[in-house]
Amino acid sequence: MSIPSLQSYLDTKAAEYAPFDPLRFPALYQRFLTTFPSSSSPKVIQVVGTNGKGSTGRFLALMLQAAGHTVGHFTSPHIHEFRERFWINGGIVSNATLKEAHQALWERGIFHEASYFEYATLLALYVFGGLEFWVIEAGLGGEFDSTTALRRDISLFTPIGIDHEELLGEGLEAIALTKLKSMAPWAILGKQYDLDQIKPLAQRIANERSSSLYILEDERMRESDISREEAYFSTYPLPLYQRWNWRLAAKAMEWLGVEWEVSKIPPLDLAGRMERHGRLILDVGHNPQAARALLETLQGKPFDLIYNTYKDKNYREILAILRPYILKLHLLPLEGNPRLVNPVLLEACAKELGVACERFQGELDPLKDYLVFGSFSVIGAFKERYLKEYLKQLKEEDER
Repeated sequence: MSIPSLQSYLDTKAAEYAPFDPLRFPALYQRFLTTFPSSSSPKVIQVVGTNGKGSTGRFLALMLQAAGHTVGHFTSPHIHEFRERFWINGGIVSNATLKEAHQALWERGIFHEASYFEYATLLALYVFGGLEFWVIEAGLGGEFDSTTALRRDISLFTPIGIDHEELLGEGLEAIALTKLKSMAPWAILGKQYDLDQIKPLAQRIANERSSSLYILEDERMRESDISREEAYFSTYPLPLYQRWNWRLAAKAMEWLGVEWEVSKIPPLDLAGRMERHGRLILDVGHNPQAARALLETLQGKPFDLIYNTYKDKNYREILAILRPYILKLHLLPLEGNPRLVNPVLLEACAKELGVACERFQGELDPLKDYLVFGSFSVIGAFKERYLKEYLKQLKEEDER
């Protein structure tokens, strides 16, 4: 029987996290360990949360690599290509590397019941074989996430907020507990927008699991840490909220006992995180917390908003938060996805908020300020369809 391509095989998996069975991946993982035994014992750092998981994980991976270690970073979702989820020693893996991993898994014939995300996790385990450090980003949840079945050394918790209530539970406490119950023997709780609510939950889980928990916001930064942070952020200007992601990664380095030099850390290489092109910004924010963090960075500067979203997102609150700074709302066309909210509902919401709204026609003025905001699919669609022409316009404007 011929082996289907990786993409065609993933297409048979339907939704990324469905159908869900909390018992499935632990069994698959045990099969994986038996099928692909390894003599290496990597340090595994799991990153869990709602916002900032990708940036925190990448900062940590960059720090570990700069310190001379081999490291893999598994993140999700992707913007353009599936292979973006797998980063090793400074670069995205090749299609050939993933093809080899897919072939190895397929030939064993024992992993076919895995969901999309579970299969991606298995691919990561294969391609990261032999590396010293694995930085593994959880998917939507925590407690029953496929990445939680791994033997983990440290859990890093980024800001936890309300998102995916249809899968994770209703309200912040239910969502936080789902994520915090993934806690490893050592854990660091990073910046939280609702620290008073999240902190006692984290402490309770740590007591139940006999985990050693560090609260990042409870202690003042050391002068040496402040100096390194200032050195990096003065070299590579990044949004204010990225400092907390950096601090969480830096604290993980301290717990791992790895020395590193800030001068060796390259710029953050993740697309769609306050990505700037002239006066255009692209950001993969998808919940109210991300919208508030974004406004803190923009510091009151108005913009034309290019936006679309899924039905399960709190788009009313997101638009209400951004409303004082929106000059006009442009609804980005995205066809063929049943998860998308009806554009008529977005138009009605804009009308209620008193925001001028129209369907995006693809025309951009390089002399205007634009924010493209939304999920990975929104950013990906915009970059694929419109960014090239916009960059051409920028170049022409610069040459005048």
